[in-house]
Amino acid sequence: MFRSIRSLRFNLSRLSSETMSNYIDRDGGGYGKSLINLNFDNQVLKNLPIDPIEDNSCRCVADACFSRVKPTPVLNPRLVCYSKSALALIDISHEAIDGNDFLIQCFSGNEILPGSETAAHCYCGHQFGVFAGQLGDGAAIYLGEIINQNQERWELQLKGAGLTPYSRSADGRKVLRSSLREFLCCEAMFHLGIPTTRSGSCIISDTKVERDQFYDGNPKLEPCAVITRLAPTFLRFGSFEIVKPFDNESERAGPSSGNEKIIQTMVDFTIKFYFPSIQILNVPRSERYRKFFEDIVIKTAKLVAKWQAYGFVHGVLNTDNMSILGLTLDYGPYGFIDRFDRDFIPNTSDTEGRYRYRKQPEICLWNLKKFSEVLAKLLPLNESEKVLNDFYYPTYQSEYIDLMLSKFGIVKKIPKGDHEELMNDEELIEKFLDVLEQTGADYTNSLRNLNILSLSNEENSFSELLNVLLEQSSKLDEMKKLYQQFFSSSFAFSTWWRTQIQNDYSNEDMQFFEKYASYQKLKEMDPKNFEEECRLKWIQWLMYYIDRLKFDIEEFRNDPEKVSEHESNKKKRMNEKNPLYILRNHLVQKAIEKIENDDDFGEARKLLKILENPYEANEDCLQYTLKPNLNDANQCIKNSGMGKEKIIETIRNAAQPGFISTLNQAQPNQISLIPSRLPPLPTVRDLVRIYRLRARRSLSQNFLLKKQFNERIVTASGVKMNDNVLEIGPGPGNITRQILERGPKQLFVLEKDRRFLPMLEMLADATLPGQMRIILGDVLDYKFDNLFPEDLKHDWSQKPPPIKVLGNLPFNVATPMIIKWLQMISERTGLFQMGRIPLTLTFQREVAERMTAPTMGYQRSRISIMCQNYCNVNLKFHISGKNFVPAPKVDVSVVKFVPRIKPKIDVPFKVLEKFVRHLFIHRNKHIKNCLDTLFPKNLEDLNSELFQLAGIESDLQPTMLSIEEIGSLCSVYYQMCQENEGLLEYDHRARKILPLRLKEIHGRILIPSSPMNDN
Repeated sequence: MFRSIRSLRFNLSRLSSETMSNYIDRDGGGYGKSLINLNFDNQVLKNLPIDPIEDNSCRCVADACFSRVKPTPVLNPRLVCYSKSALALIDISHEAIDGNDFLIQCFSGNEILPGSETAAHCYCGHQFGVFAGQLGDGAAIYLGEIINQNQERWELQLKGAGLTPYSRSADGRKVLRSSLREFLCCEAMFHLGIPTTRSGSCIISDTKVERDQFYDGNPKLEPCAVITRLAPTFLRFGSFEIVKPFDNESERAGPSSGNEKIIQTMVDFTIKFYFPSIQILNVPRSERYRKFFEDIVIKTAKLVAKWQAYGFVHGVLNTDNMSILGLTLDYGPYGFIDRFDRDFIPNTSDTEGRYRYRKQPEICLWNLKKFSEVLAKLLPLNESEKVLNDFYYPTYQSEYIDLMLSKFGIVKKIPKGDHEELMNDEELIEKFLDVLEQTGADYTNSLRNLNILSLSNEENSFSELLNVLLEQSSKLDEMKKLYQQFFSSSFAFSTWWRTQIQNDYSNEDMQFFEKYASYQKLKEMDPKNFEEECRLKWIQWLMYYIDRLKFDIEEFRNDPEKVSEHESNKKKRMNEKNPLYILRNHLVQKAIEKIENDDDFGEARKLLKILENPYEANEDCLQYTLKPNLNDANQCIKNSGMGKEKIIETIRNAAQPGFISTLNQAQPNQISLIPSRLPPLPTVRDLVRIYRLRARRSLSQNFLLKKQFNERIVTASGVKMNDNVLEIGPGPGNITRQILERGPKQLFVLEKDRRFLPMLEMLADATLPGQMRIILGDVLDYKFDNLFPEDLKHDWSQKPPPIKVLGNLPFNVATPMIIKWLQMISERTGLFQMGRIPLTLTFQREVAERMTAPTMGYQRSRISIMCQNYCNVNLKFHISGKNFVPAPKVDVSVVKFVPRIKPKIDVPFKVLEKFVRHLFIHRNKHIKNCLDTLFPKNLEDLNSELFQLAGIESDLQPTMLSIEEIGSLCSVYYQMCQENEGLLEYDHRARKILPLRLKEIHGRILIPSSPMNDN
């Protein structure tokens, strides 16, 4: 096996056609023949513009849809599992898969298939409602389009195959956890009958990457995996958003903004190859575009109707995850609902609940509207709006009701207003969901078991079904915990907070209040009363349901034979629409752990086999149908704990009026407590919108709203529980929240902008009394002498005290502040009288690279010497400017400073600062020409003597000097200054001659000129 990626690349470069022949000829059979004979067509790359730059570096890609890029090899790839039916779509037979080493090499990215042309796709997207600018295939690589034996076109992709120009700050890799989840869910969705992309294989490797799974600052190495994905096309709404003009809210634009030619090229290509029924229409182009949009609207509406009917929540319904073909695309933090909850959120990052179950239809409509905006040059907005009004909700409602009625086994529809003695279709469905939610019943199992009810044996089957539905319902203690989890979530707290500052309530607010009222009622019940109420709710709904079933057989209800035949067909139809097996998260987690712990692929393969037949009962797999326990149910939701009891009381006191003031008053300890965690709070993005805050360019403000980067900054700082922390410039409190999550003993935040005070005060109210203190002031003026208690003081020669300083600083403050603090470090004054306190700060990337520039480095400068002399300086990581709001034109870097016990150049700060300022005044000149400005004309010969005494050549450039060599020069200069009381104050820009008293310097007698004139 190859010992490194470098040797792997070398060996792969030798595989070529000879190696492929070996694969084919092995054992005399066509071992890789079907792979070599794949009929690649690759029309995407022939018809859409390609990036002319072939350098695989992260960059803005303008006026192009694809960038050519090759996969990055992995070590020791091994096949976890594969889908026969998916690979058959590209004419790869089952016989050609088993034991096929060449397939594993190709589908891991180690080999390139003959005829394949590899590339990465450029697209944009609205993420959580905000335009994010250029995104693109950061880990997926297009292999080409294959025309199969049925003349069907299938695009083939690898996901997790390495860096692309769109990888941004990521590494282009996917780990086993996310890869197996996507592979299994693609295939599960297909076999359920839900439109989806397909996945052909999942391959694990010995290549490892670092991931912080729980975002707790404890990353670990995980094995990389690569999956193959198939779809007629992976074009998405975001593919067309590359032409989006400047967006005022996010202050971003698409990389091809305003390029009208590229949008028309893309739309015409898409219609030609993926909407052939529209392409053949003999209609004006404008009508063709309208039909194109209409078809996408209908496909999307039908897709989300299926999601709702099967209890699937996508989790990240950004526009870049919306397929133009109405396919489920990009499986991330998805989830199937276990215990039914209309507010189920599988994605822990969705703190606003934007993509929760009940919101999916609304969000898909919103995404379609955003898609229509980029088509506006081809299809006017008034026309696209009419299409949306005419087709989206009517299609969705019709499709959803049809699906649900088929799951109920009901044939005859009853729309609103018809047969008023019966419950109409919409009411029957909504009432069923109400009972599911009120009883905490399992969604999939409850629907499946409705097939128990038979009108031929109504009494017995009714009793049996009722007992089963009660078994699928939750117990009282489980329901209380479910409600506690919900009301402890960031989404719930954000909703509550919003209701406290607004005068009117939306429908969502009213739903929230109704849920809270249900919880209050639940807390007053005992288990017996709750079980009886569940029984009554199910009985009531079942009576309505039976009435509807009887309405279906009204014409032949007195004919036992026809009724029996109808019942048999009904049960068959219901079993074809209500699955026994869905991809529950705890099941896929079990398969992942088997592989990670035991290198055992058996559970993953078994699970795939079960999911390929989701409607057929298998006695050996009954455990896969069981309702999960509460810990496993909806387990992707990771709610924030409420913290210590004192924190709960603080929140209660702050919540006037509101549900938190009464939440768990009787039993506060029933909430899962995590002492170092904040209580759930409105998101910073929410608060920025609520308070209508905008970054002020005059203050050089840029908000870093993305949680993962703020977490990384705090992790880099090393803040841990019971540390004392000073945060400079907290702004809306992004980093502040992450610091508080670590449980500091005390946190001081120094903020200059009064607009942020309400947001910071809210955070302070959510902590222990006195834990967080807000200081209104300017970091350049503030005196830090008595900030921390004296008992924290450490001797300078000892390890640093338990104090951390960090901040995301405005660019116009960062450099003068660090110079000021370096002087404090030098003199051990101010904040640094407490000891060698480490600093973790953000800077403009160019400044950060200067700070850490080595000898001979192009960016070596004055700031390099000053920082490296007094501190160990470590550039931790870069953050793309695109992650800030508004986005600066430059990237940002995080730098950590730890003061040295002894500086490398041990002279007064003022001396060193002046010396290196002169030294680097002309970085490309010889140092003798730079340093001659240190001396007046009558002492210019000291410049030559400086180099002689220091033993340094004078014809070097400043960047060539090591810090030790600079130290030698500076020490000599300092000695000269000590021997001449006016030399240090000499400023070459103001005075030409320095008045000196007659004095001996280095054994020489200096005779001063006449008194100096100001000139």
